[in-house]
Amino acid sequence: MNQTNWQHALAGLLIMALVWGFLALFGVPSGQWVGAAAGVFFFLGREYTHGECKLAHDLALNLSHLRWYDGLRA
Repeated sequence: MNQTNWQHALAGLLIMALVWGFLALFGVPSGQWVGAAAGVFFFLGREYTHGECKLAHDLALNLSHLRWYDGLRA
């Protein structure tokens, strides 16, 4: 695992803890599962987009050729 993988994993854990803590304050049952899902989906989503971006860089493609990039343009 490289530094980016560790950063994404730590960000996912932070999101997980924040969501879990927020839901625990309001007594939401099974809030830990929602927090866990939020952290996991963030990590997986970031790794997927990072992999696509690296692939585009390796293939010398412009970012506009990536599916997810179209949603970022105004």
